Amino acid sequence: MTQPKSTRTAILIQSPGVATVATVPIPTLSPTNILVKTACVGLNPSDAKMVQAGAPQGSMAGLDFAGEVVSKGSQVGSHIRPGDRVCGVAFGYNRDNDATGAFAEYVVAEEHLVFGIPDGLSFQEAATLPCGLLTGGMVLHHSMKLRDTPADPTAHVLVYGGSTASGIFMIQLLKHAGFIPVATCSPRNFHLVKEAGAAAAFDYNSPTCASDIRALTDDRLAHAADCITTPASMKICYDSMGAAGGRYVALDSFPIASHSRRAVRPSWVFAMSAFGCAVDWVAPYKCHPSPADRLFAETWMRRAADLVRDGEVRPLRFRLVGDSLGDVSKGLEELRQGTVSGEKLVCVVNRSMLHPSIPSMMSSPKVLVIGCGVAGPVVACFLKQKGYEPIIFERVESPGDVGASLMICPNGLKVLERVGPIPDKLLENGPPVLELCDHKASGEVLGGSDIPTAFAKRYGQPAVGVKRTLITSWLRDAAEEKGIELRRGWALERIEESNDSITAFFEGGKSETGSFLIGCDGLKATTRKLLLARAGLQDGLPSFTGLTQTAGVSPTPDAFRGRPGARNWYGELSHVICYDMTHDKTSWALTLPGEAVEEASWGLFGDEQRAAAKKAISAALEAKGWDPVVLGLVNSAERLIKYGIYDRPELSPEQWYSGRCVMIGDAVHPTSVHLGQGANQSCEDCYFLAEAIPDFDHTKPLSTEQLSSIFKSFAEKQQPHTSVLVNGARALGRARVAPPEACVQRDAAIAQSMADRAGLQAKFDFTYSRPFQRPS
Repeated sequence: MTQPKSTRTAILIQSPGVATVATVPIPTLSPTNILVKTACVGLNPSDAKMVQAGAPQGSMAGLDFAGEVVSKGSQVGSHIRPGDRVCGVAFGYNRDNDATGAFAEYVVAEEHLVFGIPDGLSFQEAATLPCGLLTGGMVLHHSMKLRDTPADPTAHVLVYGGSTASGIFMIQLLKHAGFIPVATCSPRNFHLVKEAGAAAAFDYNSPTCASDIRALTDDRLAHAADCITTPASMKICYDSMGAAGGRYVALDSFPIASHSRRAVRPSWVFAMSAFGCAVDWVAPYKCHPSPADRLFAETWMRRAADLVRDGEVRPLRFRLVGDSLGDVSKGLEELRQGTVSGEKLVCVVNRSMLHPSIPSMMSSPKVLVIGCGVAGPVVACFLKQKGYEPIIFERVESPGDVGASLMICPNGLKVLERVGPIPDKLLENGPPVLELCDHKASGEVLGGSDIPTAFAKRYGQPAVGVKRTLITSWLRDAAEEKGIELRRGWALERIEESNDSITAFFEGGKSETGSFLIGCDGLKATTRKLLLARAGLQDGLPSFTGLTQTAGVSPTPDAFRGRPGARNWYGELSHVICYDMTHDKTSWALTLPGEAVEEASWGLFGDEQRAAAKKAISAALEAKGWDPVVLGLVNSAERLIKYGIYDRPELSPEQWYSGRCVMIGDAVHPTSVHLGQGANQSCEDCYFLAEAIPDFDHTKPLSTEQLSSIFKSFAEKQQPHTSVLVNGARALGRARVAPPEACVQRDAAIAQSMADRAGLQAKFDFTYSRPFQRPS
């Protein structure tokens, strides 16, 4: 490693919330200093807090770094040599020496807080280690005085905030030492703390969190490490401790008012004391030199290096936030917003130093899933099963009582079966479709079929109706139960790609970076607009088809009880469909011509609106001689909603994807409601896309070329099939609301179709045999 130039770039604190990249001198090294050329830096919540506070002004920011040794002071041991790969903790935010922070092109570090990076460990991974390992050691072994081997092999230790960087390291250290770690964290991170070695994980938001921990530990918990340090976290820690009390150690100055038990001895760890010199920060962080803390840190970091080398302690999951010092600010803003969970942010400072065979995202990569209707949670669950870490972003804060009902057909239900017990829930909620029956508006039967009675045997699952908001809530729950994060109120604005990642930017200045992005954001998809714009195409608004639907929920008519089925009535410029939505409720929809200018009056009807609409619809249908059963459905409606039916131009397969982005569901092939295949085709998309994506392997990162090839194969497989169904739905919609002069011909065609059992079966086979055959 050659001697560098006399200056370097570094991030300096200017004022509260302002830190800028500046050129500063490389100082002369003290006898115990090491000069390191920086490859990567790790970002900590404390970095975001210090920059936001703007203190100390003029100091160099940053703590965690990884790089190569350039030179060393005269007293540095022979175990560190120029050219060695090392990581460590720098004395950032140093009021007395503005040359010692980590966020710099070259880092000046103290020998005792630096250790060698084992072969096979990347700079990116190494940058996740130093602060967390130092803090974990100081809490567990320096402050709590825990031995390497516990006197009681059943001794539990609580780590509050177990999915934080320090928490994950403490869990690993406790597990290695023979203690039984238990942790609190968000349920979506339960799998992370358990992978680290936690015997149990508890939701800190649960009102029984402390009592549950106390029960698990037989009222004998004697040690609690608090990585969050708020009055709420301190209370749970105290309430979790056994009757005999014990030690509580926080990572920040704890609120003394929360010290509620004399039998519990509280203290807090300030990791900066490990430098062994005075820290001239504001109280309570101002401290005198501590030779004891320095001596412990020196011994501990050597031991920690051995644990990392031997694989006893693993680096954290991480995510890259940029390729230069200037990108550090993006990561600090994420930390300030509190949107980082279960991972460490890492910024590359010098990409040329990274080994080409080591991927830039060594942990389970994030997948950005845009939209939380049907497709979003389903594809996220499939990717989670393959080792990825999907995050679902939903534009609205709350789903609301929107939409009507869905018919989940055999092809969709086979896919949902692989997500969780969705088929069981559907069949508990309502009956399967067992018959089909088509009528004239008057009620005269045009034809019927019992083919649906064999759906489960022939295709592996039946067809079942369900309220739209109910099935989507089940899917959201299934995703969150699998530890998949859902971010509500995140409206996509733009997308940027790099060589190995993609960043999505959302309203309000929020952003997230992942390996690839899946657009599941429906008919009005922003993803579609952005991807088509890349190809120089302008995506207009969805076009109104000229048809509206008024959908209702009514008690199931006596004539249909015990005969669950899907039924149609065909009139002049009008059509009604109904099917069972629960065991005692029927969902129905009336299709009529309409005008887009009426949109202001659409939506869910209130009580007065519903009463007036029912009266008007019933009178209009009765005047045209409609079946009394239909009139009964309208008059007994307990819920009524009106909406327009919209369409979009068809996309060719190459328009389904671009770079590290791909679209599925209504975002790419929106279909009108007439075939009842929108949600089901979305499920098929999820299945085929997930099948095409390989299991996650941190040694084989997916390049943009590989992803584009995967997306191309997926699109070319699905587009021809969905195109047939989309066009079929359009044609069926036009036929259903035939004008008076075409009704006789339409009715005859329907009667002929229903009488052709083989032809009807072939239509179902075309749709329901996909995406795979499953024996009943």
